[in-house]
Amino acid sequence: MTSPDSSTANSSPLLSPAARGAPQNLRVSDETVSTMRLGWAPAPGNVLQYRVAFQPTAGGDRKEVSVKGENTALVLKNLRPGTEYDVSVRARYPSGLGDPLEGRGTTLDGFLWFLWLDPGISHESAIYRHVEVTAGPSHPEVFSVSLEVR
Repeated sequence: MTSPDSSTANSSPLLSPAARGAPQNLRVSDETVSTMRLGWAPAPGNVLQYRVAFQPTAGGDRKEVSVKGENTALVLKNLRPGTEYDVSVRARYPSGLGDPLEGRGTTLDGFLWFLWLDPGISHESAIYRHVEVTAGPSHPEVFSVSLEVR
């Protein structure tokens, strides 16, 4: 009777140092008008860092950010309101980049609110100022601003 070959006896294959994989299970959450949180299950092996690329689905500049290999989440910032984004996450290994994990996320429609107190006024007679900034539906780079003084 022969003994089983040790390379086939193990049911889970081992990754060689040069092997590359992809992260899994991309999750988009906590969307706001200008941010969204991405999370993913780690890629196998010795991941040095993750490279996250994103750009508006309708076209626009592609941006890329990196996080350390032990991180599996990232908040994308300075996004446009009401915009769908294509996102991809790739593991960077000593031997190069792994396959991308791709998905989409959409920021919320809406506006940003700002409220501040005039520092030259005492609290008892405070003047509160309210500014509403709204993105235009056809041109997200054009904003209207209204000011209300009470």
